[in-house]
Amino acid sequence: MHKHSFQHSMTPRPGTQDALLIQVLDGLLAQYLDKVPDANRVVSLITDRGDRIQNDHIAFRSIDITSILTIFLGLGYSVHMNPDTKKPFNFDKKKLTAVWLKHPNPDAPRVFVSQFRFDDGSPELQTIVQRYLGNWQDPIADVDMTSAQSITGYLQTAHWPTPTYADYCALQQESEYVAWVLVNKYYLNHFTLSVHGLASFNFETELNRVISDYHISYTRHQSDTILDDAAAMMARKYYKNFEEFNHYLQDANFTMNQVGASVINRSPDGLLLQSSTKAALIRVLFDEGYRDIPGSYVEFAYRGVTNDAIRRVIRSGGSMAMVTDDMRRDGFETQNADKIFESTYVGMDSHETDHQTQSSYEASCTALLAFFDNYYR
Repeated sequence: MHKHSFQHSMTPRPGTQDALLIQVLDGLLAQYLDKVPDANRVVSLITDRGDRIQNDHIAFRSIDITSILTIFLGLGYSVHMNPDTKKPFNFDKKKLTAVWLKHPNPDAPRVFVSQFRFDDGSPELQTIVQRYLGNWQDPIADVDMTSAQSITGYLQTAHWPTPTYADYCALQQESEYVAWVLVNKYYLNHFTLSVHGLASFNFETELNRVISDYHISYTRHQSDTILDDAAAMMARKYYKNFEEFNHYLQDANFTMNQVGASVINRSPDGLLLQSSTKAALIRVLFDEGYRDIPGSYVEFAYRGVTNDAIRRVIRSGGSMAMVTDDMRRDGFETQNADKIFESTYVGMDSHETDHQTQSSYEASCTALLAFFDNYYR
């Protein structure tokens, strides 16, 4: 067994399918750890420090998003969308539609699933894709949803032919995402380490000092402005903590996915911080012979405490010890995820083209909402 498994980090709830979910996650994780050397290095570094591995989320790229949704909805997950639009997330330039899933077991990782909108691709892209998916019949209906082996077999088996290297390169010029999926299939795209809970980095000491100082000030002056200032100071500390962690990774010779001048992606509210390694190259057999292409990567996430929750903690004179997971920033941020997608980019800052077409985003939303209505009917 690998150093980390979900049997170590998840406690199944009686009378649920949690035990099956753990088997599925461990099956996916085992292959991921075998295929992604950086992931094994991360697990070893963190566990050797005495920390427990916590998985913030796992992510899949897909040809048909509903197939992966069928699996994880069946395992007890519920769907979450963009809280502002109440629709699936739209990655306009990358022509992607995405949702994320959450499980009632707080130990279970979130799941992020995306899909390329093929109708938005150029005629050239559609012609190439048709060669490999034109006769594809998705075997999702044949999956035994009570069998971890059947579920992981579906996600880890090639359902369409591997493209030629020439076609792979042609696709990559327009959509690195499509090129990646056609070769890597539904393999786990990335695993995300939850950073804020790593005790060995002693992040909470500085955060508790902030809480204590502002509690004293608030007790004296009873001003909401003090609480607002405290929330802003905490956000700065979260960034400092995460920056320290990323320096640790870089000192350990991890190649990080660079985002402008920084490796850190920060949400507008400052409460969700993400970074990722650059995907290592894997050797794949094409018709033209073996070629090295990007595989999967490792992501890191730091979820700060929500402003309302930190105000409550300060008023009560508490500490970080009273912070529970549901008091932390939840969900995903499109602008963060947009750059995380580029962890598999090689050689160029962007593979997005200026091909213009009427976006099929609204059509993809309609189709997904119809799928959910039918699933729950």
